[in-house]
Amino acid sequence: MRQAIGYGGAFGTRLESFCVGMLVGCLGARQYQHRKWPFWRSIYTKITSNRAQDDRINELALHIGVANTIWPGRLERIYQNPDVILDGAHNPAGADALRNALDKYYPQQKRTFVFGMMGDKDMKSVIGKLFRPMDTVYTVKADEGGRAASAEELASLIGNQAEAMNSLASAYEAAVTGADADSVICVCGSLYLVGNFKNMLLKAKAGCH
Repeated sequence: MRQAIGYGGAFGTRLESFCVGMLVGCLGARQYQHRKWPFWRSIYTKITSNRAQDDRINELALHIGVANTIWPGRLERIYQNPDVILDGAHNPAGADALRNALDKYYPQQKRTFVFGMMGDKDMKSVIGKLFRPMDTVYTVKADEGGRAASAEELASLIGNQAEAMNSLASAYEAAVTGADADSVICVCGSLYLVGNFKNMLLKAKAGCH
């Protein structure tokens, strides 16, 4: 049975540098690049220089703040058993980062994707980086706007492992039906898709009450 853990669930990693070891709440090579240690070193320097002005500004506050940082739609886990991961991954660098994270945390597990992209993005490069030959991919139109690639176009680019679906709801239902408790479902390819997916879940939850 899936276990809901709430929006914003993220993977963490401990990074060691200069004079502190810091737990960063949102992980992924892409996120790490946005948290280069020169940046943290400058923040740390500012904190130590401002301690005399406000005793709430201290190293502990820095650790707590960084550990609790959440970046929605970036390697965001919203369910467990099976894990459901949301990630924008709308360009080659994002696809690389997501693939590396999946290879690290789910090296042997079955992976099922609900995938949609904007048609003006580098679809072929993202597809080439993201999927393994054994993965199952359900393609969808990421958004109702004119920029979104059709599910059929995406499935054609991916090949035999992909199936074009007529709705996001049907794609997700198919992914959940075919998943094992230890597998992972990844909704990715567009932040529009991630947003629409979250709205779908919220509407479904509201309908249950």
